[in-house]
Amino acid sequence: MGIGVLLEELICIAQTSKTDFAISMNMTPSGLSKILTGKRLPLFKEKRAFCRQASNYFAEAIYCLGCYLKFENIFPVIYDFSSKYELETFLAHALEYELDKGLSTENDINLDYPERETSFLGKKTILNMLCVIVSDSIVNENTPLELYSTLPLFSRRYSDIFRRIKIINPKKQKNISFNHFFDMPSFEDSYEEYDIDVLSSIVKAQQYVDLNLWKITKEIDSTFLLLKGQFLLLFSIQMDGTPLMVLITHKGYLTVFFNSLMKKNVKKISYNRNEVISALEADPSLIDKLTDRHIDAVYNFISIGYLIEQKELETRIGNYRKQRNRKEEHSETF
Repeated sequence: MGIGVLLEELICIAQTSKTDFAISMNMTPSGLSKILTGKRLPLFKEKRAFCRQASNYFAEAIYCLGCYLKFENIFPVIYDFSSKYELETFLAHALEYELDKGLSTENDINLDYPERETSFLGKKTILNMLCVIVSDSIVNENTPLELYSTLPLFSRRYSDIFRRIKIINPKKQKNISFNHFFDMPSFEDSYEEYDIDVLSSIVKAQQYVDLNLWKITKEIDSTFLLLKGQFLLLFSIQMDGTPLMVLITHKGYLTVFFNSLMKKNVKKISYNRNEVISALEADPSLIDKLTDRHIDAVYNFISIGYLIEQKELETRIGNYRKQRNRKEEHSETF
Protein backbone atom coordinates (compact mmCIF):
# COMPACT_ATOMS: atom_id res chain seq x y z
CA MET A 1 0.00 0.00 0.00
CA GLY A 2 3.00 2.30 0.44
CA ILE A 3 4.25 4.19 3.47
CA GLY A 4 2.20 7.29 2.57
CA VAL A 5 -1.09 5.41 2.34
CA LEU A 6 -0.40 3.54 5.58
CA LEU A 7 0.36 6.78 7.45
CA GLU A 8 -2.79 8.40 6.05
CA GLU A 9 -4.90 5.47 7.28
CA LEU A 10 -3.28 5.48 10.72
CA ILE A 11 -3.82 9.23 11.09
CA CYS A 12 -7.49 8.66 10.25
CA ILE A 13 -7.85 5.76 12.71
CA ALA A 14 -6.11 7.77 15.44
CA GLN A 15 -8.56 10.65 14.77
CA THR A 16 -5.74 13.16 14.88
CA SER A 17 -4.61 15.91 12.53
CA LYS A 18 -1.69 15.72 10.14
CA THR A 19 -0.25 18.84 11.76
CA ASP A 20 -0.27 17.28 15.24
CA PHE A 21 1.36 14.13 13.91
CA ALA A 22 4.01 16.16 12.06
CA ILE A 23 4.85 18.13 15.22
CA SER A 24 5.17 14.88 17.22
CA MET A 25 7.65 13.66 14.60
CA ASN A 26 9.64 16.93 14.73
CA MET A 27 8.68 17.60 11.13
CA THR A 28 7.04 20.46 9.30
CA PRO A 29 3.55 19.87 7.85
CA SER A 30 4.99 20.36 4.36
CA GLY A 31 7.68 17.76 5.04
CA LEU A 32 5.05 15.25 6.16
CA SER A 33 2.94 16.09 3.11
CA LYS A 34 5.80 15.07 0.82
CA ILE A 35 6.01 11.67 2.53
CA LEU A 36 2.24 11.16 2.36
CA THR A 37 2.16 11.98 -1.36
CA GLY A 38 5.22 9.83 -2.13
CA LYS A 39 7.44 12.72 -3.21
CA ARG A 40 10.10 11.76 -0.71
CA LEU A 41 10.89 9.08 1.86
CA PRO A 42 12.71 9.23 5.19
CA LEU A 43 16.42 8.52 4.80
CA PHE A 44 17.57 4.94 5.30
CA LYS A 45 19.55 5.92 8.40
CA GLU A 46 16.37 7.48 9.83
CA LYS A 47 14.20 4.43 9.11
CA ARG A 48 14.20 2.70 12.49
CA ALA A 49 13.88 5.91 14.53
CA PHE A 50 11.10 7.18 12.25
CA CYS A 51 9.10 3.94 12.55
CA ARG A 52 9.51 3.68 16.32
CA GLN A 53 8.51 7.29 16.88
CA ALA A 54 5.47 7.02 14.62
CA SER A 55 4.33 3.69 16.07
CA ASN A 56 4.61 5.09 19.61
CA TYR A 57 2.45 8.07 18.66
CA PHE A 58 -0.26 5.96 17.03
CA ALA A 59 -0.28 3.32 19.78
CA GLU A 60 -0.85 6.04 22.38
CA ALA A 61 -3.78 7.41 20.37
CA ILE A 62 -5.39 4.15 19.24
CA TYR A 63 -4.86 1.46 21.87
CA CYS A 64 -7.92 0.26 23.75
CA LEU A 65 -9.73 -3.03 24.35
CA GLY A 66 -10.48 -4.67 20.99
CA CYS A 67 -8.76 -1.89 19.03
CA TYR A 68 -7.56 -4.41 16.42
CA LEU A 69 -11.03 -4.16 14.85
CA LYS A 70 -10.25 -0.58 13.79
CA PHE A 71 -7.67 -1.84 11.30
CA GLU A 72 -9.97 -3.91 9.07
CA ASN A 73 -9.34 -1.77 5.96
CA ILE A 74 -5.55 -2.04 6.08
CA PHE A 75 -4.90 -5.23 8.08
CA PRO A 76 -7.68 -7.78 7.37
CA VAL A 77 -5.37 -10.41 8.91
CA ILE A 78 -4.35 -9.34 12.41
CA TYR A 79 -4.48 -10.37 16.09
CA ASP A 80 -5.92 -9.00 19.32
CA PHE A 81 -3.31 -6.88 21.08
CA SER A 82 -2.91 -7.71 24.76
CA SER A 83 -1.08 -4.45 25.54
CA LYS A 84 -0.21 -1.06 24.10
CA TYR A 85 3.34 -2.31 23.65
CA GLU A 86 2.13 -5.15 21.39
CA LEU A 87 0.26 -2.67 19.20
CA GLU A 88 3.28 -0.37 19.08
CA THR A 89 5.56 -3.24 18.05
CA PHE A 90 3.11 -4.38 15.37
CA LEU A 91 2.82 -0.89 13.87
CA ALA A 92 6.62 -0.47 13.92
CA HIS A 93 6.98 -3.69 11.91
CA ALA A 94 4.26 -2.61 9.46
CA LEU A 95 5.77 0.84 8.91
CA GLU A 96 9.27 -0.56 8.48
CA TYR A 97 7.99 -3.16 5.98
CA GLU A 98 6.33 -0.49 3.81
CA LEU A 99 9.29 1.84 4.12
CA ASP A 100 11.69 -0.93 3.04
CA LYS A 101 9.58 -1.53 -0.07
CA GLY A 102 9.59 2.17 -0.90
CA LEU A 103 13.36 2.54 -0.39
CA SER A 104 14.00 -0.55 -2.56
CA THR A 105 11.92 0.90 -5.40
CA GLU A 106 13.64 4.27 -5.00
CA ASN A 107 17.03 2.56 -5.34
CA ASP A 108 15.95 0.49 -8.39
CA ILE A 109 16.07 -2.84 -6.53
CA ASN A 110 14.02 -5.48 -8.33
CA LEU A 111 11.79 -6.98 -5.62
CA ASP A 112 10.61 -9.72 -8.01
CA TYR A 113 14.15 -11.10 -8.30
CA PRO A 114 16.03 -10.13 -5.13
CA GLU A 115 19.59 -11.26 -4.52
CA ARG A 116 18.82 -12.36 -0.96
CA GLU A 117 15.83 -13.34 1.13
CA THR A 118 14.58 -12.02 4.47
CA SER A 119 14.19 -14.04 7.67
CA PHE A 120 12.30 -13.34 10.90
CA LEU A 121 13.17 -14.98 14.22
CA GLY A 122 10.97 -15.36 17.28
CA LYS A 123 7.24 -15.83 17.94
CA LYS A 124 6.27 -12.17 18.28
CA THR A 125 8.23 -11.06 15.20
CA ILE A 126 6.79 -13.88 13.08
CA LEU A 127 3.24 -13.17 14.31
CA ASN A 128 3.58 -9.49 13.41
CA MET A 129 5.22 -9.99 10.02
CA LEU A 130 2.91 -12.83 8.99
CA CYS A 131 -0.10 -10.53 9.51
CA VAL A 132 1.60 -7.59 7.79
CA ILE A 133 2.76 -9.54 4.72
CA VAL A 134 -0.51 -11.41 4.12
CA SER A 135 -2.64 -8.30 4.75
CA ASP A 136 -0.52 -6.26 2.34
CA SER A 137 -1.15 -8.77 -0.44
CA ILE A 138 -4.91 -8.92 0.23
CA VAL A 139 -5.33 -5.14 0.34
CA ASN A 140 -3.27 -4.46 -2.78
CA GLU A 141 -4.61 -7.20 -5.06
CA ASN A 142 -7.90 -7.06 -6.96
CA THR A 143 -7.23 -10.31 -8.80
CA PRO A 144 -8.03 -13.75 -7.30
CA LEU A 145 -5.46 -14.95 -4.76
CA GLU A 146 -4.41 -18.59 -4.42
CA LEU A 147 -2.92 -19.63 -1.08
CA TYR A 148 -1.29 -23.03 -0.52
CA SER A 149 -0.36 -24.26 2.93
CA THR A 150 0.97 -27.05 5.11
CA LEU A 151 0.84 -24.86 8.21
CA PRO A 152 0.62 -26.90 11.45
CA LEU A 153 -2.37 -24.88 12.61
CA PHE A 154 -2.98 -27.07 15.65
CA SER A 155 0.61 -27.66 16.76
CA ARG A 156 1.59 -26.39 20.19
CA ARG A 157 4.95 -25.37 18.78
CA TYR A 158 3.17 -22.58 16.88
CA SER A 159 0.25 -21.99 19.26
CA ASP A 160 1.47 -18.48 20.11
CA ILE A 161 1.36 -17.60 16.41
CA PHE A 162 -1.40 -19.22 14.36
CA ARG A 163 -4.02 -19.50 17.08
CA ARG A 164 -3.85 -15.77 17.79
CA ILE A 165 -4.47 -14.69 14.21
CA LYS A 166 -7.90 -13.27 13.35
CA ILE A 167 -9.55 -12.38 10.05
CA ILE A 168 -11.56 -9.22 10.63
CA ASN A 169 -12.76 -8.30 7.16
CA PRO A 170 -16.54 -8.46 7.63
CA LYS A 171 -17.15 -9.83 4.14
CA LYS A 172 -16.01 -13.20 2.88
CA GLN A 173 -13.06 -12.83 0.54
CA LYS A 174 -14.67 -14.36 -2.56
CA ASN A 175 -11.46 -13.90 -4.53
CA ILE A 176 -9.27 -15.89 -2.11
CA SER A 177 -8.89 -19.65 -2.25
CA PHE A 178 -7.02 -21.38 0.56
CA ASN A 179 -5.60 -24.81 -0.30
CA HIS A 180 -4.47 -26.83 2.72
CA PHE A 181 -2.40 -30.02 2.35
CA PHE A 182 -2.22 -32.74 5.01
CA ASP A 183 -1.46 -36.43 5.41
CA MET A 184 -3.94 -38.47 7.45
CA PRO A 185 -1.50 -40.11 9.93
CA SER A 186 -0.06 -36.81 11.16
CA PHE A 187 -3.53 -35.25 11.09
CA GLU A 188 -4.93 -38.01 13.31
CA ASP A 189 -1.98 -37.70 15.69
CA SER A 190 -2.64 -33.96 16.01
CA TYR A 191 -6.32 -34.60 16.65
CA GLU A 192 -5.59 -37.01 19.50
CA GLU A 193 -2.76 -34.97 21.00
CA TYR A 194 -4.39 -31.53 20.94
CA ASP A 195 -8.10 -32.48 21.08
CA ILE A 196 -8.96 -30.10 18.23
CA ASP A 197 -12.43 -29.39 16.89
CA VAL A 198 -11.65 -29.95 13.22
CA LEU A 199 -15.16 -29.47 11.86
CA SER A 200 -15.58 -26.19 13.73
CA SER A 201 -12.29 -24.94 12.28
CA ILE A 202 -13.41 -25.83 8.75
CA VAL A 203 -16.72 -24.02 9.15
CA LYS A 204 -14.99 -20.90 10.51
CA ALA A 205 -12.48 -20.88 7.63
CA GLN A 206 -15.28 -21.11 5.07
CA GLN A 207 -16.70 -17.84 6.40
CA TYR A 208 -13.73 -15.94 4.99
CA VAL A 209 -12.17 -17.91 2.14
CA ASP A 210 -12.94 -20.72 -0.28
CA LEU A 211 -11.29 -23.59 1.57
CA ASN A 212 -9.96 -26.57 -0.39
CA LEU A 213 -8.58 -29.62 1.38
CA TRP A 214 -5.91 -31.78 -0.27
CA LYS A 215 -4.77 -35.18 0.96
CA ILE A 216 -1.17 -36.28 0.48
CA THR A 217 0.02 -39.86 0.78
CA LYS A 218 3.39 -38.85 2.18
CA GLU A 219 4.09 -35.98 4.52
CA ILE A 220 5.63 -32.92 2.85
CA ASP A 221 8.81 -31.99 4.68
CA SER A 222 8.36 -28.22 4.29
CA THR A 223 6.06 -26.17 6.50
CA PHE A 224 5.01 -23.28 4.29
CA LEU A 225 2.46 -20.70 3.21
CA LEU A 226 2.60 -19.92 -0.51
CA LEU A 227 0.74 -17.08 -2.19
CA LYS A 228 1.00 -18.09 -5.82
CA GLY A 229 3.11 -15.65 -7.80
CA GLN A 230 3.81 -13.34 -4.86
CA PHE A 231 5.63 -14.86 -1.91
CA LEU A 232 6.59 -18.02 -0.07
CA LEU A 233 6.88 -18.19 3.73
CA LEU A 234 8.92 -21.12 5.06
CA PHE A 235 8.65 -22.06 8.74
CA SER A 236 11.06 -24.08 10.87
CA ILE A 237 11.98 -24.65 14.51
CA GLN A 238 15.58 -24.05 15.61
CA MET A 239 17.53 -26.26 18.04
CA ASP A 240 16.54 -24.15 21.05
CA GLY A 241 12.86 -24.24 20.07
CA THR A 242 12.75 -20.75 18.56
CA PRO A 243 10.62 -20.52 15.38
CA LEU A 244 12.08 -19.05 12.18
CA MET A 245 10.19 -17.68 9.15
CA VAL A 246 11.89 -17.04 5.81
CA LEU A 247 10.28 -14.77 3.20
CA ILE A 248 11.02 -15.66 -0.44
CA THR A 249 9.77 -13.42 -3.26
CA HIS A 250 11.99 -14.54 -6.16
CA LYS A 251 9.45 -15.15 -8.95
CA GLY A 252 11.56 -17.84 -10.59
CA TYR A 253 11.79 -19.92 -7.43
CA LEU A 254 8.09 -19.42 -6.64
CA THR A 255 7.23 -21.04 -9.98
CA VAL A 256 9.60 -23.95 -9.37
CA PHE A 257 8.23 -24.49 -5.86
CA PHE A 258 4.59 -24.47 -7.02
CA ASN A 259 5.26 -26.90 -9.87
CA SER A 260 7.10 -29.25 -7.50
CA LEU A 261 4.20 -29.10 -5.04
CA MET A 262 1.57 -30.02 -7.61
CA LYS A 263 3.70 -32.92 -8.86
CA LYS A 264 3.43 -34.56 -5.46
CA ASN A 265 0.92 -37.36 -5.04
CA VAL A 266 -1.92 -35.09 -3.92
CA LYS A 267 -5.67 -35.55 -4.12
CA LYS A 268 -8.34 -32.91 -3.65
CA ILE A 269 -11.00 -34.09 -1.19
CA SER A 270 -13.28 -31.05 -0.93
CA TYR A 271 -15.35 -29.35 -3.64
CA ASN A 272 -17.45 -26.22 -3.87
CA ARG A 273 -20.94 -26.01 -5.36
CA ASN A 274 -19.84 -25.16 -8.92
CA GLU A 275 -17.28 -27.97 -8.96
CA VAL A 276 -19.87 -30.51 -7.84
CA ILE A 277 -22.35 -29.36 -10.48
CA SER A 278 -19.68 -29.63 -13.17
CA ALA A 279 -18.71 -33.12 -12.00
CA LEU A 280 -22.33 -34.32 -12.06
CA GLU A 281 -22.88 -32.89 -15.52
CA ALA A 282 -19.76 -34.62 -16.78
CA ASP A 283 -20.68 -37.96 -15.14
CA PRO A 284 -24.38 -38.36 -14.16
CA SER A 285 -23.64 -41.77 -12.64
CA LEU A 286 -21.40 -40.18 -10.00
CA ILE A 287 -24.19 -40.07 -7.38
CA ASP A 288 -24.82 -43.81 -7.74
CA LYS A 289 -21.10 -44.50 -7.39
CA LEU A 290 -20.97 -42.46 -4.18
CA THR A 291 -24.07 -44.01 -2.61
CA ASP A 292 -22.78 -47.51 -3.35
CA ARG A 293 -19.69 -46.84 -1.21
CA HIS A 294 -19.65 -47.61 2.50
CA ILE A 295 -20.19 -44.32 4.36
CA ASP A 296 -19.38 -44.07 8.07
CA ALA A 297 -20.83 -40.61 8.67
CA VAL A 298 -22.28 -37.63 6.85
CA TYR A 299 -21.91 -34.05 8.10
CA ASN A 300 -24.29 -31.32 6.96
CA PHE A 301 -23.40 -27.66 7.51
CA ILE A 302 -26.50 -26.26 5.81
CA SER A 303 -28.79 -24.25 8.06
CA ILE A 304 -32.21 -25.80 8.66
CA GLY A 305 -33.78 -22.74 7.07
CA TYR A 306 -32.44 -23.87 3.70
CA LEU A 307 -33.99 -27.32 3.96
CA ILE A 308 -37.64 -26.48 4.71
CA GLU A 309 -40.13 -23.99 3.33
CA GLN A 310 -40.96 -20.70 5.05
CA LYS A 311 -44.43 -21.87 6.20
CA GLU A 312 -43.01 -25.02 7.75
CA LEU A 313 -40.31 -23.03 9.52
CA GLU A 314 -42.90 -20.61 10.95
CA THR A 315 -45.00 -23.57 12.16
CA ARG A 316 -42.02 -25.10 13.94
CA ILE A 317 -41.12 -21.81 15.57
CA GLY A 318 -44.74 -21.37 16.69
CA ASN A 319 -44.84 -24.86 18.20
CA TYR A 320 -41.55 -24.22 20.00
CA ARG A 321 -42.89 -21.00 21.53
CA LYS A 322 -46.08 -22.73 22.68
CA GLN A 323 -44.06 -25.48 24.38
CA ARG A 324 -41.85 -22.89 26.05
CA ASN A 325 -44.88 -20.94 27.31
CA ARG A 326 -46.43 -24.14 28.74
CA LYS A 327 -43.19 -24.89 30.61
CA GLU A 328 -43.09 -21.37 32.03
CA GLU A 329 -46.74 -21.58 33.15
CA HIS A 330 -46.11 -24.98 34.75
CA SER A 331 -43.06 -23.60 36.54
CA GLU A 332 -45.03 -20.64 37.92
CA THR A 333 -47.88 -22.92 39.08
CA PHE A 334 -45.45 -25.20 40.84
